[in-house]
Amino acid sequence: MAERKPTENKIKKVVFAEHFYFTLVEVLTYGLEEFGSVVAYNFNMEIESTTQNLSNLYLAFPENKFLPTKTKIYRNIVLGKYMILYRIKPTTVEVLAIYHSSIKPSKIKKLRSLKP
Repeated sequence: MAERKPTENKIKKVVFAEHFYFTLVEVLTYGLEEFGSVVAYNFNMEIESTTQNLSNLYLAFPENKFLPTKTKIYRNIVLGKYMILYRIKPTTVEVLAIYHSSIKPSKIKKLRSLKP
């Protein structure tokens, strides 16, 4: 039986869709109003750190169950009750949106057409 070689992830550039910034502002505004500036700041730092690490860890997170593809290019990161949706392209990782995990699947499917 042939041995499997571990696959190495290529380092890809992380790019952000404009929609990601709109949704991030909404999430952080809600966090600021409900939990205060310290919690909102810490959550923002966690989001920033996690998304920047996608340059080489883009395969570490699961496929988004509402956007299945053969190549599993749509994936999400779970941070508390929020999910960060991203798409893997040949040379880049496109961060599309951050949303609450209770969002309707139909709204997630609309994110497929976003451009960075």
